[in-house]
Amino acid sequence: MEQLTVAMLIADPGLNARILRALANLPVRAVMKSPEVTVGDGLFSEREPRRSNFDVVFLEVAAAGQRPLDLIRMIKNRPSPPAVVTVHPSADTDGLLAAFRAGADDCLYLPLDEAAVRQVFERVVEKRESQRPQRAVAKTVGFLSATGGCGGTMLACHFATELWRASAESTLLADFDLTAGMVGFWMRSPNDYSIWDVVRAWQRLDATMWRGLVHTAHPQLDVLNAPAEVVGDEASDPEPFANVMQFARAHYEWVVADLGAGITPLSLKLLGLLNAVFLISTPELPVLYQAKRILRKLVGMGYPRGRVRLVLNCVRKRLLQADEVGEALGWDVEADLPFAGVEIQEALADGHLVSRKSELGKRVAQMTAKFMNERLEEPEGLPVRLPGFTQPLKTLARVSQQGWRLTS
Repeated sequence: MEQLTVAMLIADPGLNARILRALANLPVRAVMKSPEVTVGDGLFSEREPRRSNFDVVFLEVAAAGQRPLDLIRMIKNRPSPPAVVTVHPSADTDGLLAAFRAGADDCLYLPLDEAAVRQVFERVVEKRESQRPQRAVAKTVGFLSATGGCGGTMLACHFATELWRASAESTLLADFDLTAGMVGFWMRSPNDYSIWDVVRAWQRLDATMWRGLVHTAHPQLDVLNAPAEVVGDEASDPEPFANVMQFARAHYEWVVADLGAGITPLSLKLLGLLNAVFLISTPELPVLYQAKRILRKLVGMGYPRGRVRLVLNCVRKRLLQADEVGEALGWDVEADLPFAGVEIQEALADGHLVSRKSELGKRVAQMTAKFMNERLEEPEGLPVRLPGFTQPLKTLARVSQQGWRLTS
C-alpha cells in the first residue's frame, strides 16, 4: 500500500485523536490540519481544501454546519480530487446516503471504532488504486565509476541527454553522489535545491513540491542535483534515497542515476532498483584492478550479471584493446570511448556538453541507442547474498619488459 497524505477536517479534538490513533500503523505520509482549515460559524474554510494536494480527507459533518454536502462537492470538484471520508454524529441512513450522493467515498459514524477507521481507510486506498491509470515505472540506469576521475558523471550527463533526445520521453538525471556530485556543474543546473532537500521534505513531498526541487534543463529533461556543499560528515542512511528513486520511477519514463565512485552503502542499495548499471573504468591498470574488485563483489553477492555493462573510457590509440580488457576481466566490454580531453575542456568552457558530432558524442549516441533497444528486466531489489565467489576473474596484469600490458 502506498503512502498517502491525509487532511483532517475535524473540529472535535477527541474525535481527531481517535482517528489519528487508528491511522498510526497505516502507510500515511503526513496528517495535515492547516490553520486555514478552521470552523467559523459552523463552516470550514474552502480555500485550503481547494489548494492543497491531499490524498484522503476526513470530514466531520457536524462541524461543517449547514453546508457539509456543498463542502464535499467542492472538494470532489478539484482537478485531482482526494478521497473523502465523512464522519457522522450517528448512523442516520438519510445523512449517510446524502453524503454518498454528494461524492463521499466512504462514511463513518459515532461512536467511532478504530478498527472501522482502518477498514474504511484500506477500502478507500483499494478504490483509488483500482481507478488509477496503470503506468509502467521508469526504466532506470546507473553510472558507477570504478574510481574517481573515470568520467562517470560526464558520461551520465551525456547519456541522459541523448536518451531524452532519442526517446522524446520524460527523463530524470539524478545525482546520488553525495560527497563529490558534479551533475549540476555539467548540466549548468542551479544549486538552489538538491537531493537532500527532497529527503528532508519527504513527509510532505508530492508532485507539485517535486517540480520546485528539480531543475528543468530542457522540456521533459529534469536534473536533481547533489548537495552544493560537501556533506560527507552528515549521516546518509540509504533508505530515504531509495525512496527518492522509487518516487522518481513512478513519475518519469527514464531515470539516469550517477552513483559516484566505488561500492558504498548508498550505491549498493540503489543497485537493486536499477534495470542496468554501467561500470565506468579507464585503461589505467590501478583503475582496472578496482573495476575487477567491483565486478567480483557484484557477482559474489548474486547481482544479475546481465545488468552490469562495463565501459572503457578515455581510451588512447595503441594503449589497450577492448577485447584484451574483456578477456583479462572476464567481462565483455560494452563500449570503449575515446580520450576527448580537449573537446571536453572546450565544451565546459563554452557552457555546454560535448558536441554530438564529435567522436565521443557519436559513441555515446551508439551506446544509448543500443541500450534503448535492449529488453530490460524489472529490478526486484538486491538479491540474496550467495556463498563464495563462483566465477573468479583472471589475473589482471603484470609488468613485462615491454611495459604495462594485460595478460591472462
